[in-house]
Amino acid sequence: MVPGGKQRVEFDITIVNRSDDANSISRAELELRGQRLGRPFILRIPPMRDSTPRVLSIPLKIDGHQTVAGVIGFEYDRNLTGRDFLIDDDGLIIEDSHRTSYGISHSIMRDREIEK
Repeated sequence: MVPGGKQRVEFDITIVNRSDDANSISRAELELRGQRLGRPFILRIPPMRDSTPRVLSIPLKIDGHQTVAGVIGFEYDRNLTGRDFLIDDDGLIIEDSHRTSYGISHSIMRDREIEK
């Protein structure tokens, strides 16, 4: 780990809308779950804004019977979590326009350290 460095987390995802009606991804967050000073703690981080074609921009409309694929990326300063914050688990939370939430675990994530 690089002190004061940034941590980037990216999810390669494919989302299929099997219904006849349009839907959308209305919210996406990286959720870090852990303990801070011995107490449970959850930190939620919004997605990065990026104009790269492969990066999905949230909110994202998905027409009926359509599929979208791409990357949702998150970046945070490691100092944000601090020494007193122990991360036990993390994952992606996605919410659609019907307020249904879905979770994706860390097992499919790709982490990259960024030195600035």
